[in-house]
Amino acid sequence: MFFGSLTLLEGKGPFAAKERIKEAYVPTLIRNWGVFIPTQIVNFALVPPHLRFVTVGVVSLFWSTSPASVSLPRSRRTY
Repeated sequence: MFFGSLTLLEGKGPFAAKERIKEAYVPTLIRNWGVFIPTQIVNFALVPPHLRFVTVGVVSLFWSTSPASVSLPRSRRTY
C-alpha cells in the first residue's frame, strides 16, 4: 500500500505503482518479520505486561521510518 500510493503521488501511473509493489512487497514483508517476530518474543518473554504496548509502539515508530528511507532515491539520502 505504501509503495503503490507513494508512486502514484510521485506522478507515475498505475502500471509503475503495480511494478513497484511487486518489487518491494516481499523484501518489506521479510524485513517486517525480521523486526516484529523477535520484538514480540522479547516483549512477551521479558517485558512486564504494563509496558508491552510501549515496547511495540517504540519499535513501530522506528519501523515506520524504514519504508520512507528505503523509498528515497540515493541522491537525497543524508546518511
